[in-house]
Amino acid sequence: MLQRIDKIKQFNAVNEKTGYKAIAICVHREATLYELALIPVYLTLYLSIVDMQNSNKINSLLKSWPYGTIAVSSWLKNQGVSAQLAAVYKKSGWIEPVAHGAFVHAGDKVSWLGGLYALQEEMGLSVHAGGRTALQLHGNAHFLSMSAEHPVFLFGLERSLPNWFMKYSWGTPVRNVYTHCFPYKERTGLTERKMEAYSIWLSTPNWQCSKFFIL
Repeated sequence: MLQRIDKIKQFNAVNEKTGYKAIAICVHREATLYELALIPVYLTLYLSIVDMQNSNKINSLLKSWPYGTIAVSSWLKNQGVSAQLAAVYKKSGWIEPVAHGAFVHAGDKVSWLGGLYALQEEMGLSVHAGGRTALQLHGNAHFLSMSAEHPVFLFGLERSLPNWFMKYSWGTPVRNVYTHCFPYKERTGLTERKMEAYSIWLSTPNWQCSKFFIL
């Protein structure tokens, strides 16, 4: 019984309307002996409903969230996952935090490409891979390795990128270059590149603005 009560308290923060209703049955009503005897039944039913709702929600979340990518808290909120529920998923072993406000699937390995996906698709930022980085992704610069000597170059209208992205250890340095060369509304000079489970946007090989930064 104590475990059930603790679980109800845990989910009150997630589903406050339902939680308060369940508590009101136990506290505020002048219950008869018959009604008091039914309290364990109410609690069991309540917990079953909560478990089913959360099972459906986590399944929906995992299907809409590509493996190999970051999920940011603002995107999770749009999927109906509050900070409290995200904490529950973390405790249950479904997701893992990589930085404040950024998560991965439990046990998943994410590269900077999965981080770029989150910037573009989840946060809607005007940023893309360009220069030598884009050439390598197009297969035109396979001889260029992404290392300390050849970092990842990102271009766009963002003067700065989120801390979780810039401070995460991607295994290669990331350089953010502020530029107005790309009209993002029309996506002129950009092309979509399909990864294994998701897509990102990068500059086309023949877009002259990028070539100015190929060092």
